Formats: sequence, structure tokens, C-alpha cells
Amino acid sequence: MDQQPRHSPYVPNTNSDRERMLESIGVDSVDDLFRDIPRQFYNPDLALPNPLSELEVRRHLQELSEINITPEKMPCFLGGGSYRHYIPSVVKHIV
Repeated sequence: MDQQPRHSPYVPNTNSDRERMLESIGVDSVDDLFRDIPRQFYNPDLALPNPLSELEVRRHLQELSEINITPEKMPCFLGGGSYRHYIPSVVKHIV
């Protein structure tokens, strides 16, 4: 295992913070936390598709969302009409 400490640039823990956390759970290093994981699963190669631009991701997600059938595309009788309706303010005055 590598000797560099593992930490995320997105989690603002200092080295001192990490040492205290490891000490509180009773391990000497982050690598000790993962020692029971078989090596073939430790950092597996991922078969990921080629990266997409933001525009391509947006287009792809739009295409996926269009596969869904929504109440706007099909008749929907959920609630059977018993839901909050818009009531013009004049109705309160008349009633």
C-alpha cells in the first residue's frame, strides 16, 4: 500500500484531525481500515464510458427523462379530484 496519507480535498480535516479520528477508533492508519478488503477489490479498474461535456450530459438526461410516462402525457386520476384546488378570493366573500 502506498505511504501517502489518503484524504479528500473536499473534506477540510487537518492531519491532526485525521490522527485523532484514527486514534479514537483504534487504528494506526487509514490503510489499516481497509486491510480486510481483498486486494482485487481495493481500487478496481472501472469500465466507465467516455466522459461527456455538460451539454452532452444534459441532453442524455433529457432523453432518459422522456422515456418516463408522466401525468402530463397520460390520463391521471390520482386523488380523484380531492386535492387543493385554486379558489378565487371572491368565493370567500360570496360564501
